[in-house]
Amino acid sequence: MGYNLTIVRPNDGLISFKELVDAASSIGECSVDTANKRISVKIESEVVLIHLMNQVAFTSNVTSDQVIKKLALLASALGGRLRGDEMETYREDGSSYTHPDDLDELTEHKEQIARLVERRKLITIAKAIILIVVLVCLVINFLKDFK
Repeated sequence: MGYNLTIVRPNDGLISFKELVDAASSIGECSVDTANKRISVKIESEVVLIHLMNQVAFTSNVTSDQVIKKLALLASALGGRLRGDEMETYREDGSSYTHPDDLDELTEHKEQIARLVERRKLITIAKAIILIVVLVCLVINFLKDFK
């Protein structure tokens, strides 16, 4: 399984398909699918599909560090940055960091995860209590029948 990556521009800057095509041709051999608003880019031995939806460019299932570096170059050429699905921003050398613009969203994301973990714990406890009650009822019924 690979990384899901999005090109993010400051101030929710939208990307036109022409901009994406022009910039993508600078990072590798391109094939353009205008009807589906996506571009196939050959980077080393990997072919990456870059989609444009609602003027936001993204790709999924990226497995190579070389591809991440090239996509970071693409994002830079578009005046943006490359962000992963865990809110990390990738540099052109392949390293990553948390961008200041993502801190609020990242904090909210972590809080949501903490709430989900807490909810899962409560559900597990509730299931255990129900199981104990059922077992106690079975034992009581068994003992009544045994007398």
